[in-house]
Amino acid sequence: MRPAPPGDPSGCPHPHAIRILGRAWCAVIWRIWQDHDIYDPNRHTALQQLLATQTSIT
Repeated sequence: MRPAPPGDPSGCPHPHAIRILGRAWCAVIWRIWQDHDIYDPNRHTALQQLLATQTSIT
């Protein structure tokens, strides 16, 4: 495995980080498909919440 790039806050090696992102997007796509819905960024706010908590910590 390739090490995480310098400055990467997650500390995950790159291939592992890609798998994490892929798994998250598969869950979003699956839910949208099953609900016959469209993607709404305001509804899927985990990233915004994560970024807000990291900003408030530093």
